[in-house]
Amino acid sequence: MCRSNHTEWDSIANTKKAAKKGNNSARVQLACAYRHGTNGLERNDLKFLELIRLAADDGNVEGLFNLSAYYRGNSVDSATVDFDKGIEFLRQAAALGCEMSIGELAYSII
Repeated sequence: MCRSNHTEWDSIANTKKAAKKGNNSARVQLACAYRHGTNGLERNDLKFLELIRLAADDGNVEGLFNLSAYYRGNSVDSATVDFDKGIEFLRQAAALGCEMSIGELAYSII
């Protein structure tokens, strides 16, 4: 779900400003850029987690979905895998109507 090569704010500097002001879409896009090392940013999982958690804590479905993916094992560091925690974030996103989360949740239960 990360769209790390995309920004709605014309530049990474403007995305950072929007994220700092609490815009959750900007937080998610910036987090994904840090996650993948795109848009001129170096890969940084700590910044990814900080930003994606802020968005998830605000109930942002993209933040919840990406945090779920991280904990379900879609990360480089296998020490971060916590499948149950990932499923909980997936359930929260699904409850908010995130179609991707609903599909992933159904697949995870099978």
